[in-house]
Amino acid sequence: MRPVLAIVAVIATLVAVGLFVRGAVTIVRTLRRGAASPGRLGPVRQRLGTALREILTHERFRSRPVARVAHWFVMMSFVLLVPTLALAYAQVLDPYATLPLVGGWAPWQWLLEVFSWAGLAGIAALVVLRIRYGSALDDAADARDWRSRFFGSTRWQAWFVEAVIAIVLVCVLAMHAMESALLRQDPATAAAGGWQHFPLTSWWGDGLLAVPTASLETGIVLLATAKILVSMAWMGVVGLGATMSVAWHRFLGVVNVYARREPDGATSLGAAAPMLIDGTPFDIRELDDLADDAAFGVGTIDEFGWKSLLDFASCTECGRCQDLCPAWNTGKPLSPKLFTLALRDHAAAGVDGRAPLTESSPAGPNPTGLHPDDLLGALTSAGALGTPTRDGALVPGAITPDVLWACTMCGACVEACPVDIEHVDHILDLRRHEVMSKSEFPAELGGL
Repeated sequence: MRPVLAIVAVIATLVAVGLFVRGAVTIVRTLRRGAASPGRLGPVRQRLGTALREILTHERFRSRPVARVAHWFVMMSFVLLVPTLALAYAQVLDPYATLPLVGGWAPWQWLLEVFSWAGLAGIAALVVLRIRYGSALDDAADARDWRSRFFGSTRWQAWFVEAVIAIVLVCVLAMHAMESALLRQDPATAAAGGWQHFPLTSWWGDGLLAVPTASLETGIVLLATAKILVSMAWMGVVGLGATMSVAWHRFLGVVNVYARREPDGATSLGAAAPMLIDGTPFDIRELDDLADDAAFGVGTIDEFGWKSLLDFASCTECGRCQDLCPAWNTGKPLSPKLFTLALRDHAAAGVDGRAPLTESSPAGPNPTGLHPDDLLGALTSAGALGTPTRDGALVPGAITPDVLWACTMCGACVEACPVDIEHVDHILDLRRHEVMSKSEFPAELGGL
């Protein structure tokens, strides 16, 4: 049985890794659509320090202490699951296998068990928060409470990600309990199976001491296989969905925090970011020297900088920005989250196999499957669904004028975002194009 399970695990891994790499390549190709984003990669030391501080302290969660602690433990347990996944491949063939160097080291076992239990508790807390603050059990996306911060977030993706982490953590803890019982059945290894090495699962192992050795060995092999298959299912599904940012933010969010506008950790508020033309900051005194076809601001998705496209791809769909937005909370069609997700999907179209929306696209609210159903329902319900244009203009193709001009530019969304998305800068870039290139702006501003 073990060789067969090992072959199944290897095949599943090859398929999943291939799909994951495919998804990563799609994201890279999407980012390469963007224009230059000067100054986003240095100074390296300062940016690395800022990114490490913000990620390890979760300082952006400071107003949500429960979510802060829960997410921190989930994040850390996710990192620690990587070596346990590597070990699982060996345990499929040998249930007594351990990691090199640290496998029998008690502090490592303590670390794994503490973070596995804490990560499981963190997932449970996040599930409770998702149910409490979102209409998680409602089947109709457009019928949910629009005031929920999860309104428009793709529910099945979030539940899938949380379920996978929970299942893998349960597998890790159950395997530790079986290992504890298995080691204690042999007097020569009994000391290695005690509470000193399995501090938080040896009590579980106590109840398994009467189980035959062969059954415990089989249980470890089966759980190791299950852990591999569930993990590979996660990689495969995520790889198939390059816009599944609720999962990809685990990787992209780190880069996004590093490449923020202000390397010292300040939010991208205060003075407006300079307008770029061909990657160079624009000086109004040079207006007469510009070419007639010079593009002001951002009119199409390719005119956004690569950092802006990374912003869109990094969105966790947590809805904290939506929860605090004064425009959204007073019934306006603008939600910073829906704004970001709409641009994320438009950026990916034409790269991930779907045709970009144009005036000649098939009729219907979602002709090329551009948006997930939950997001489509939210955009439609809010009156924020764009209308495709022949030239690929983002306004009104992806963002309606009502959405664009509803923003008060207060920056609450930027302050709340855990991955440093710069919503205000993106809205400003779109407004610059509308005003300076198209002379389009609300009639109320005509007299100013």
